Amino acid sequence: MIERIHAVKELDDILNVEGLDAVLIGPYDLSASMGQTAQFDHPQVVSTIDKIRTHASARQIPCGIHVVLPEPEQLKQRIQEGYRFLAYSIDAVMLNYAASKPSICQKE
Repeated sequence: MIERIHAVKELDDILNVEGLDAVLIGPYDLSASMGQTAQFDHPQVVSTIDKIRTHASARQIPCGIHVVLPEPEQLKQRIQEGYRFLAYSIDAVMLNYAASKPSICQKE
């Protein structure tokens, strides 16, 4: 798991570990360690996440990411970017998201 900016600073060493099967980016903790908690669109967070993915890809190491917000478009975007596996939100975030959007919960 790459969840801290300290891990990004050691990314090449991490990716060179023999037998490494894959890496998973934890964007919430990563953004917090960068002083940009949950600001997933912040340019510094975006570029750091992209750096992890591109470095892993260059070494043919599968890269995954946790898609924190349950937004289908974000999920599709991550697939198009080449992520090989995805963790999709968490129960508390999904419940909060659904509760904040009454149209999701209403039947027609």
